[in-house]
Amino acid sequence: MPMELKAVLENACESYAEIAKLPTAQLGGREFARRSAAVAVAWRRMAAVPGLEWWVVGALWTAAEAYELQARDWEGGYAGTVVTRS
Repeated sequence: MPMELKAVLENACESYAEIAKLPTAQLGGREFARRSAAVAVAWRRMAAVPGLEWWVVGALWTAAEAYELQARDWEGGYAGTVVTRS
């Protein structure tokens, strides 16, 4: 796996974790959607690397789909709302 893609995934995951772990943060749905989508894009880019085993590609696509669905949920169902975490 190219180091560039690993760095992209790490950065996207760190950005996502930053917003997700704040115990008292008020989180807008669109921001969660944006960060979830960024993680999905990173997984998709990794899945596109030539020469990967089929099961690796499947695992990467599955990870991307999970974050894409989450992004859609946040964008569609929660956009415009503010989520309060305690």
